[in-house]
Amino acid sequence: MSTPTPIIYACIAERDAQGETFTSIAGEYFTSNAAKISETVTRMMIPRIDHKNHKRTLTQSIYHFHYKVSGLYLYLCVAGSEYPSRICYNFLDDIESKYLQNPKVKVRQLLSDRMTFFNNPRNDKITAIHNQIDDVKSTMIDNIDKILERGESIDNLMVQTEDLGNSAAIYVRHTNKVKWGMRKKLAILITILVFIVLLLIFVLVWAGCGATFQRCRPEPSQEPK
Repeated sequence: MSTPTPIIYACIAERDAQGETFTSIAGEYFTSNAAKISETVTRMMIPRIDHKNHKRTLTQSIYHFHYKVSGLYLYLCVAGSEYPSRICYNFLDDIESKYLQNPKVKVRQLLSDRMTFFNNPRNDKITAIHNQIDDVKSTMIDNIDKILERGESIDNLMVQTEDLGNSAAIYVRHTNKVKWGMRKKLAILITILVFIVLLLIFVLVWAGCGATFQRCRPEPSQEPK
């Protein structure tokens, strides 16, 4: 998208002695590519402009001619057809205010300074707001893209988490199986130990009492005669 041509010509004209036409140019300023426009404005356009107070925009080819008649003066500027008319009329109001405050000011320098100011997009509040909105939109789009990318990462993370959960479940089952096996072996070991202890007790008793346990039987009591 091409950048609109900003203000390239501006002038302030005064009424003649009769007060019906503008013949005297108080001052003008134009960029290097607007010399032909200066000739068109001063020779053909300004003499035909009505002296009554009004504002108007005239179109010619790729340019718009914006002017304002106020009191004894005519304020005029030329910009590309796509350049905002709002900015051009703000420019005209501005040079009128500053010129009336100090009629002895160097008009060419005034027009040059104010043209530079109004051609800078940063000095236009509405343009600045639009730029801020565009920046916010770009930031939001970037954030949405990041969120979408993050969504894919989250999906991958969920898959990994699910796999980890399955692995954990397998580990728990294996751990329980190992525990059960150890308990089973412990029970068998305890049974064997109990059996050995009982066997030892039996052997000790058998060794002490004899195979028939005769020595461990109590002797029969003898009744007195």
